Amino acid sequence: MKRTFTVIALTALVWGCAKKSTPTASTGGTSSNSGSVVSAPSTSAKSETGVAGTAPVASVPATPAGTRSPAEGAAKSPEMLGQATYNAKCGKCHGLKVTTDYTVERWISVMQVMAPKARLDDTEKENVLAYVKANAKK
Repeated sequence: MKRTFTVIALTALVWGCAKKSTPTASTGGTSSNSGSVVSAPSTSAKSETGVAGTAPVASVPATPAGTRSPAEGAAKSPEMLGQATYNAKCGKCHGLKVTTDYTVERWISVMQVMAPKARLDDTEKENVLAYVKANAKK
């Protein structure tokens, strides 16, 4: 009996403390958080770049050397900035939620609770909210 309890307790401890990961491939098409923002206009349909071993990221224009120009950083939409903040700060403590799993109303309530925990400033909160609203369940 002690042995069974010990095994169960250790299993629960290891499972609870294990780093949470997000799915890398999705079956639903646009339900991944690693792709482009749904509402972002496409500037180059033929130019797709990606990280080795991952799915390509659509509509990310690149220079011939494969890097983006410095001027591009200044013209990022709030949704794109929100996606970067979402991936960086929301994924620190738990696995990232798929943005299309929740409605806009649900995301607003989630943000009210989670933004202070993630220590998001007002600009970051607005950007993340713009990102999740753009990709929320319709």
